[in-house]
Amino acid sequence: MDNVLIYSNFKQLRENLNLTQDQLAEYLEKSREEISYYETGKREIPLSVLEKAADLFGVSLSDFFEEKPSGITFAFRADDLNKSDLETISKFKRIMKNYQRINRLTEKA
Repeated sequence: MDNVLIYSNFKQLRENLNLTQDQLAEYLEKSREEISYYETGKREIPLSVLEKAADLFGVSLSDFFEEKPSGITFAFRADDLNKSDLETISKFKRIMKNYQRINRLTEKA
């Protein structure tokens, strides 16, 4: 398994949402330094952190291992997102991921 891919995807997905390391750290209940360590590969990213980040980023866990992770993208404009805002965004994206899964299953049936 290519851990470098996980670290770079973690960083890229954060940057795609225009989140700072501080904002992501607050949401994940980690320090900014830990986020930096995850993104540079100085520390392994715990599964619980990947799962919570995956919901916020709108991706599945497997997307962290892909060359080009897909995900649910939508634009929002806010310069000062707080933890509560990120939790709401995460819940919405989790709903959308589940909706997409159900849609794919019903299309196959």
